[in-house]
Order: sequence, then C-alpha cells, then structure tokens
Amino acid sequence: QSTNLSLKQLTQNLETRIEERTFELTQTNQKLLKSEKEARDELADANDMQVALLPKSAPVIPRLQIAGSSIAAKEVGGDFFDYLIPEDNQQISIAVGDVSGKGLRGAMNAVMSSGILRLASSENPGASMDLLMSKTNKALCNSMEQDMNVTMVLAQFDNAKRQMTLANAGQHAYPLLIRNNSIEPVIAKGMALGMIPNIPYKPTTTDLESGDLLLFMTDGITEPRNADGVMYEESGRMNEVLSSIPIEMPIEEVLNTLISDVEDYTTDEEQDDDITLVAVRVV
Repeated sequence: QSTNLSLKQLTQNLETRIEERTFELTQTNQKLLKSEKEARDELADANDMQVALLPKSAPVIPRLQIAGSSIAAKEVGGDFFDYLIPEDNQQISIAVGDVSGKGLRGAMNAVMSSGILRLASSENPGASMDLLMSKTNKALCNSMEQDMNVTMVLAQFDNAKRQMTLANAGQHAYPLLIRNNSIEPVIAKGMALGMIPNIPYKPTTTDLESGDLLLFMTDGITEPRNADGVMYEESGRMNEVLSSIPIEMPIEEVLNTLISDVEDYTTDEEQDDDITLVAVRVV
C-alpha cells in the first residue's frame, strides 16, 4: 500500500510538473508570437516609410526622359533614389544611394539619408553638387552610427548648357553613358558619406547630346551572380543588352529591359541585394 501511495504521489507530481512546463511553454510561445508580430509590424511600418519616400512618378523635364525604380531584396531595403527639382525646372538633380547594412537598420538609415539630402537641397537652392554632397556628408557624420555609411551619386542636369555635373560618394557602380551604342562609365570619386566630416568632393562635368542614355544604379544591378558565381556586369551580358537598345525605345522600357535581364540572369539564385536604377535619355 505504501508503494502504491508513493507511485500515486510520484504520478501526481509528474503530472503537475508537466502541466507547469506546458503552461511555461505556452507562455513562451505566446511571447514569441507577439515578438514576431511586433517585428513584422515594424518591418511593415518601415516598408511604408520607404515606399512613401520614393518618387511616385518621374518628373516632366524639358529635353529629358526619366524613369526610376527600386526593388528591395527583403521586406525593406537600404537603397533609395530621388529627384531634386528647383522651381525653374531647368537643373534637375538625381540622387541614387545605397546604405550599408540590411533589414530595418539599413532601411531607417536610408530614410534618414534621403531626408537629409532633401533638406540640404531645399535650404541651399542652386548649390553645386560638391557643396550639396559635403553638407549631406557632414549631417550624416553627426547622425549615423560609426559602423554605417552611405554611397551615393548625385547628378545635376543643366538643360541650358546641355551638361551633366556628377559627384560621387563611394559608389563603385559608376553611372553609364550610352551614346551611339558605345558604353562609357562616368567616373567621379569621393569617400562614402557619414564617415569623415569636412572632406571635399570633386565633381566631373559631361557635355550631353541628343540621344544620350544615362544610367544611375546601385551594385544590385552590377554585382548579382549567376549559378556559376559570375557577376552580371563581369559576364559582359549587361553591355550586350545596353548596346542593343534602340534610341527610340521608351525610357520606361529601357528601365524594365535591364532590370528584367538582371532578374533572368540570377533566376536560380535568391536576390540578396536591393536593385535600384534610374534611366535618363537626352532628347
């Protein structure tokens, strides 16, 4: 009888412990589900902010056709682009940026970087590209974490002079100029933003002609790899596509043609970097 009592007590204790453990696991699971929901909500909020940040449509500018797109690799991304347009509509500037880091952190820094650039532009109407880049860099140095930075190209189009002035802050996916089926990088160099304050940026100026096609991109265009590990730009496929684009192709179709070919090139691989591209044709 004593043995039976001990077994009964042991069984009860075990059942009690199982119930307690089950309750603990249930509570933990509920907390995890809540945390996952909160994380999804944060990502959704960040995505909404990024979508609101990107231009809804391309501006209508005399003598220029413009189209732009940004496709995040995850729920949120670290790329951005923007159009900075003065009141006279004669000197539009185009910015294409890439923030180091991924996920929510990268996305929030992209939102901050774009906002600082817009503020610097609005407070300094008519500012040169080097001045605007320097002011943006100084503000980001005061606001961004030490292990983060932003690479960005900033191009100003002067319709009266038929020129483009370009400043580059660490963006190694150089803009491309396609003229008469010939493809040339537009090279300007400078340090990434948000790292060292008070550094100079030396812009370069390019004379433009009717029919010129200019592409501004992040490395999500140039560096995706196929199943063999070969980067898109290095494969030569990008130049083949660009050199075959007819001058009469609508600018939106130019944009979609290149992005679609990048996606086809990496069809067997998961997209692991944001894809951002702005195309401009001089007419």
